[in-house]
Amino acid sequence: MATCSSYEKLTQLSTSTPARATDLIVFLIQSLAREVCGSIRGAQTQYCIVSRARDICNRIKELVEAAERNKDWADYGSWTAQIGPLEEKLLDLSKLVESEGEAAYSSLSPKSISECLSHIKCWKENRKISRDVAQMLHTPPFELPSYAWDSELKAAAQEDDLSWVSVVCEALTEALSPLAPGFQEKPKQYAHIIEVVRLLAEIQTGLGLNAEIVEDSKMVLSTRCFMVIHGMLTVARDESVEPKIRKHLWSRRTWKMAFGLLEKLNSVIQDPEGSPDELVKEWDEYEEYLSNPKDESVESVTEPLIPYPAKIQRPYHAQALALVKLSLDIGAHVKSNKPDDGIDRLENIVESTIKALDMCASTATQVAKFDWNEARANPASKMIDDVVNEIKEVYKHYRMNVEDVENAMSIALKKDREVVELLG
Repeated sequence: MATCSSYEKLTQLSTSTPARATDLIVFLIQSLAREVCGSIRGAQTQYCIVSRARDICNRIKELVEAAERNKDWADYGSWTAQIGPLEEKLLDLSKLVESEGEAAYSSLSPKSISECLSHIKCWKENRKISRDVAQMLHTPPFELPSYAWDSELKAAAQEDDLSWVSVVCEALTEALSPLAPGFQEKPKQYAHIIEVVRLLAEIQTGLGLNAEIVEDSKMVLSTRCFMVIHGMLTVARDESVEPKIRKHLWSRRTWKMAFGLLEKLNSVIQDPEGSPDELVKEWDEYEEYLSNPKDESVESVTEPLIPYPAKIQRPYHAQALALVKLSLDIGAHVKSNKPDDGIDRLENIVESTIKALDMCASTATQVAKFDWNEARANPASKMIDDVVNEIKEVYKHYRMNVEDVENAMSIALKKDREVVELLG
């Protein structure tokens, strides 16, 4: 961000020749310099524009002095052609800086997801306008050596993007701070949020380390993702928002979807050859999902469990079947009784069950030689036991029969053991 100490440098205008034709340009440069010094978004690119405009203005004054000294009308064309376009670009920038200042602050406190997405659209548009203006000031009719302006503008643009990501991250931290005690007291309840926040921190670090090779489309998508996650938290915490919307934004599924997409983004950023095109489409669909909350159905939560038993061989096959059946029984209870916390608890159980089943499926086994004691000592068995304990807690919470859980798992263990010992 440009500092107020930059103001004098930005307004170092030539005073050797009074050129009233440049009065509006001088006024705009001085006015914009003050605005740029206090800008929280796009300050470096804006600084480049005002700095370039100052140099052009000083050059125009030199041309005016030469024209008056030589008394040659032809000399007048060298500077009159520049005044109008420069005034136009500075007026455009003046409007942009004014709107950008208001937009930047309001984008940190969206009242809805649609408002959050509108702020993102505004950021992208203003970002493009300012960069277009900066480039135009290095093309005819402006008569100044352009040196390595493209690399300078690129560096300014990168710093602007990273600076804005940093501002959004600070706002995200503030949005999370009221939840911090819950992170300590109920870490599992907030695990889906914590993992997203940690991944965002990793992505921010990657953007900073790889800024010079991160192409513009990746930076735009990254910033967009940061703004959406911040918007989700801000809106979800707003008690004036409709409960259905807040529940949708807090849901485990919403955050798990975000985590999956952010993992892909992190990979794309780390890969210089990686294209974000497909991920942009997926993020578009995610924003559509956020914008149109629907009541989560029991079937949509439990559906991912259905294929798992077919993937899992002994010594865990019967136990996998039992876990899936017990999870579906909880789903049936939730569907029938509609408790307020039903979907959330069901999502927790399904997530834990899937993790355990993934471990079972990935455990390499040679059935004919498998030893039952070795199977029980495997980490997969520990994960199964942990899920069973979670399921028991949910059964107790809903006053379901915990003995059903114990009986189902006892029978499953017996079946798996019998088959393994028979084959052994």
